[in-house]
Amino acid sequence: MKAMVLAAGLGERMRPLTVDRAKPSLPLLNRAVITQTLQLLRQHGVTEAVINLHYEPESIRGLVGDGSRHGIKVHYSEEAVILGTAGGLKKAEPYLKGSGSFFMINSDCISDCDLTAALKKHRESQAIATLILMPPVSGADYGVVEVGEREKILRIAGRPEGES
Repeated sequence: MKAMVLAAGLGERMRPLTVDRAKPSLPLLNRAVITQTLQLLRQHGVTEAVINLHYEPESIRGLVGDGSRHGIKVHYSEEAVILGTAGGLKKAEPYLKGSGSFFMINSDCISDCDLTAALKKHRESQAIATLILMPPVSGADYGVVEVGEREKILRIAGRPEGES
């Protein structure tokens, strides 16, 4: 199983902590967030990952290396200009080709999501893509995804009325 780990962001909301390092390299409970992401992936059968890099890439390379200390073979896809999620995925395509299903995950969040169960459900539904969602939280800094019958996405909406 393969994965793409999104790590190219500028980490602007975490300044001044990210002045000289990428946000995924910041420690949480004495471990870099990206190492916790790699551990989650390994626990769910990922053996190979590509990490896209842009801002302060050496802060991530220095922690992850070739991935062997995390039990995952790691490749890097460096972006001279941030390409966005779709552009980053397209640039990393050579590392993912022929793998069938793969995980794509943000490197700067902590999760205990059961990726194995999500992959099983994805395969059973024969979907082209599966988006793992969490219930909306009032005041959170993300929009709402409306889901209909058979858990199909109807639309990706903005923030609910009255929230900024």
